[in-house]
Amino acid sequence: MSGAYAVLHDPEGLLDAELPLDRAPHEALVTAVLAWKDPDLAPRNYEQIALQLTGHARAVAADVRRLAAALPKSDGRGALAEVILREADGRLSAPLQGTARCVQKRARLVQALYSRLDRLTEAVAADLTRPRTGGTPSAISGRSAGMNLNDLSSLMERRQDGGRSFERFRADPALANLRWPDDVLRDFLFDHGDHDPFVNDYGHLELSAITWTLETIPTADFHTMPTGESEAGLIEHFAQHPVHWVTVRPPQVGRYWADHGTWLRPPLLIDRRLLGPLDSGLQVVEGRTRVGVLRGRQREGLYVASARPWPGPAARRRRPPPPGG
Repeated sequence: MSGAYAVLHDPEGLLDAELPLDRAPHEALVTAVLAWKDPDLAPRNYEQIALQLTGHARAVAADVRRLAAALPKSDGRGALAEVILREADGRLSAPLQGTARCVQKRARLVQALYSRLDRLTEAVAADLTRPRTGGTPSAISGRSAGMNLNDLSSLMERRQDGGRSFERFRADPALANLRWPDDVLRDFLFDHGDHDPFVNDYGHLELSAITWTLETIPTADFHTMPTGESEAGLIEHFAQHPVHWVTVRPPQVGRYWADHGTWLRPPLLIDRRLLGPLDSGLQVVEGRTRVGVLRGRQREGLYVASARPWPGPAARRRRPPPPGG
C-alpha cells in the first residue's frame, strides 16, 4: 500500500488503559498546543489533534482514578482527585469541535490530569514506605490535598464558557479546602487563574499551603517591589501615568484615592520564598495597577498613605492605621 497509512482512533483510551502511558510525546504535544498563537489549521486537523488528546486524557484519568482509590477514604487528596475526575468526565463528554480553542482545552485537561497523577503517585509511594507501628494502620486524616492552578483548569473553563458568577465560582467543591478571603479568590483565581502569564509565574504554587492575612506595609516598600517575571515591567508602566489609570476606573476608585491616598481594594502580595528558596521579600501577585498608581502618585507629590495589601503567607494580622497615618 504505497503512500497509505493508518491512524489509530481510540478516543475512549481503552488501549492505553492496559499499557504504560506514552507520556513524553503527549506532553510535548500539550506544550506545543498551548504555545499556539494563530495556528490557522484546517478544521479536520484540529479534530484529529483533539481526538488524540481526548484518548490520552481518558488513559491518564484511569490512572488517577486507580491511585485515588488506593488512598484512605478520609484522605483529602483522594477527595480532590474525585472532584477533578468529575470535571474531566464532563469535559471529555462534550462534542469535539474543529477549532484551536477546543484543542487547547483538551491540552489543558491532559496537563491538569498529569499534575494530579504525579501528586497521587508521590502520596501512594510515601504511604507505602512510611514505617508502621503495631496494630491496624490508621487512616491519614486532615492532610492537605495539594492543589495548583493546573488542577483547576476545568473549573476555569466552565467559568469562562458559561459566564459563571463569582458566587457560584466560590461555592465550587474544588475550592472548599482553600478558605481564602473573597477578595483573594476573586483576584487570584476568578479573574486571573487562566491568564497565561499568571499561570507561567504561579502555576506551580501549592495553593492550599498559602494563608492570606491583611497587613499594613510602608509605602516605601513598594518602590522597588517586583511582580512576576512574565509581566516584569507592568507596574512601572502604570506608574508613569497614575492619574490616567485612576480616571479610567469607576468613580469611587478615584474618590478613595483622593480622600485616603490609597487603594479601595487591597492588592495581593506573596512571600517570594514560596517561589524559590533563594528569593526574599514580597512580590506583587495581583493589583499591579494599584501599586503602579501608588508609586506614580508619590513621585508626583500627590497624597499617599500607608498601604494595606493581602500578603500570603504573613505572620499576623495587624489593624490598619487611620487614613493619612
